[in-house]
Amino acid sequence: MRIFRLNRNYKNLTRLIRIIRIIAKYGFSAFLARIRTGLGIVPERVFQTSQEASTKALTEPERVRMALEELGPAFIKMGQLLSLRPDIIPPAYASELEALLDHTPPAPFPAIRKIIEEELNAELKDIFESIDEKPIASGSIAQVHRAVLKDGGETVAVKVLKPGTRETVETDVSIMSYLAKLAVSYIPELEQYRPLQLVREFSEILRDELNFIREAHVIERFARFFGRQENEYIHIPQVYRRYTERSVLIMEYIDGIKISDVDSLKGAGMDLEAIAESGARMGLREIFEFGFFHADPHPGNIFVLPGNVVAPVDFGITGYLDEESMQVIGNVFLGILDRDVDRVIRYLQRHDFIKPDVDIRRLKSKL
Repeated sequence: MRIFRLNRNYKNLTRLIRIIRIIAKYGFSAFLARIRTGLGIVPERVFQTSQEASTKALTEPERVRMALEELGPAFIKMGQLLSLRPDIIPPAYASELEALLDHTPPAPFPAIRKIIEEELNAELKDIFESIDEKPIASGSIAQVHRAVLKDGGETVAVKVLKPGTRETVETDVSIMSYLAKLAVSYIPELEQYRPLQLVREFSEILRDELNFIREAHVIERFARFFGRQENEYIHIPQVYRRYTERSVLIMEYIDGIKISDVDSLKGAGMDLEAIAESGARMGLREIFEFGFFHADPHPGNIFVLPGNVVAPVDFGITGYLDEESMQVIGNVFLGILDRDVDRVIRYLQRHDFIKPDVDIRRLKSKL
């Protein structure tokens, strides 16, 4: 089973060997043994990597999370997305992978400076009055620095793609696809989790996230949908288009409180019920009115401003719904509100969200 193009063969093989060693290091040699036949291109000595002693007392979900962290940006992002899908992975794994939503190590500022200057074709001193070298946030693929624009004096957030990320992601997505094909071929019980489809969907999402010009379009689209006059409950940050390129996005700096920081929200005199209502209104309008929604709403991506105003800040992942999908979701939602389990199951079955071999009686007892 060959997926590597000849001109990238060595690069992919070297990275695949590194990935296999990390998988073994965290105690998943049994998985490697089952797909070993399909990994004939990998030298036998690579499979002799032993589990690291310090990991043996850890739970399997903990080892999965640590392995993803060491594997790098694409794998961290996959873990982040899976943490939002307890319908696909067991709750214990989803809960552990939530830790990936926090902080990842930032790239050194000289490398960030180089990317900004190359992308914007100007020196930092000609763009900013000042820029903080220490990032205010650092994710798996990008980091954010606070700065003050030289032209206008506005305080802005400068989102920069970490150096080497685009190349690393392309290699790793190819390898993920390769491993998913092997998993389906040699471990049939994994087919129920649809690994090939997951990797395809994930690769599309991740490639979209690597294009900040696209994200700028998305932010402006949300701003048009909600309208500036509606900022009594939601605030969409302004994009500075003249300073935005494929690897650099400059937008309004949101000086708010993370929506998950309940103590700080209370201390600032915020109304938690009003905040929840604002978030619900935002989500419902996105789904049932716009058919276009913010698809990565974890706590690190949503802030609260004075007046209980909800302010999303990361628009790299979005979703679309057609009319039929909105109707399905609406009917399921109404069924949940009415506590009508039969109605929920009926609509899910009608639109193939429930497989024919599912035990409906058992499913009802879980809902």
